[in-house]
Amino acid sequence: MSSSIITTKKEVEKIVDYMLDVCGPVLMGCPRGNYNLPGDFVANYMFKDVGPSWACNEPIRDLKKKRDEELIPQGMVCIGLISVLLRCVLRDGKKMPSLDPKNYGEYESKPKYSKNVFDKNWKGMFAESLAFGLNDTSEWLYIYTYGGKQGKIKPFSKKDLYPRGTLLFRCFDPYTQGHVAMVYTDKKAYELTKVYHTIGDSVGENKVAIEPLSYSHEYFSRGKSWKFDWDKDDKYGTKFYTKNNEPMPYYTHVLLPEDYIDSEWAAVPNTTTRSYNINGMPTNQIKF
Repeated sequence: MSSSIITTKKEVEKIVDYMLDVCGPVLMGCPRGNYNLPGDFVANYMFKDVGPSWACNEPIRDLKKKRDEELIPQGMVCIGLISVLLRCVLRDGKKMPSLDPKNYGEYESKPKYSKNVFDKNWKGMFAESLAFGLNDTSEWLYIYTYGGKQGKIKPFSKKDLYPRGTLLFRCFDPYTQGHVAMVYTDKKAYELTKVYHTIGDSVGENKVAIEPLSYSHEYFSRGKSWKFDWDKDDKYGTKFYTKNNEPMPYYTHVLLPEDYIDSEWAAVPNTTTRSYNINGMPTNQIKF
C-alpha cells in the first residue's frame, strides 16, 4: 500500500460492493473460456486484453459493451473474472498489484516474458516455475507471500467468517489447474457462505455464477467414488481416499479485501475516475 494514501475500511467495502453489486450482475452467466489461440502463447495472452484471462492494466469503462462484444465470445477462466472485476475499478494510468512488476520481488529484473528464457532447474509452464503476465494464482500467491505485498496470505479455515470480497485460492497444479473465487456474502458461517466465480463443469456451472462455498470446497469429497455399470468387477472405477476419511479441502489460502484493495490504484468510478456506462444508470445514483 502506498505510504501516502490510507485506504479506509469503508472505501474497501464500497469498491467490493461496486464490483459485486454493479459489475457482478452484468457478468452473470458469461461462459468459461479456454486458452485456444494458435501460435505463441506468451504473445497471445500475457499482459494482453484477451480472453480467457483478460490480464492487462487497461480500465474497463463500458462493461456491458465489452461483455457482449468480447467477454461472451471469448469467455473467462477464474482469474479472468477477477481481472475483469479489478479492471472495472482500476484508476486511469495505474496498475493492479498483481500486474505491477515492482511487486515481482526477486523476479522483477529477470527477462521472464519470452518463451526462449529457460532455467534447467525450473519446472512448469514455459520451463519456468513462475511466469508473470496471466494474473494467475501462482502470481498472486507469490506476490502476497514473498513479493512486494508479502505477508498477506492466510490459511483457509472453515471456522473463519470471511468479509465480502475475500479471495479464496487453490494454487495451480497440473491436476486441478488451481482456482480463485471471490466471497460474495459477508462474514457468514461456512454453511451459509456463497462465492462469485467461474469454474469448470466438473466443480461448478462452467459459467459466471454465485454458488455455495461448500460446493467447490468439498469437491474432492463430494463424490468419493465412480463406478461404471458395465464394469461388473469394478476394475476401472475411481476412488478418492482422504486422511481419516475426512474431506480433502479444495481451497487452501485466502487474501482479505483490505490486503489487496488499495485506493492508490482502485476507486469506485463515480468518485475519482470516469463513470461507467452500465445499464444506462448514472453511477452517482448507485446505492451501496
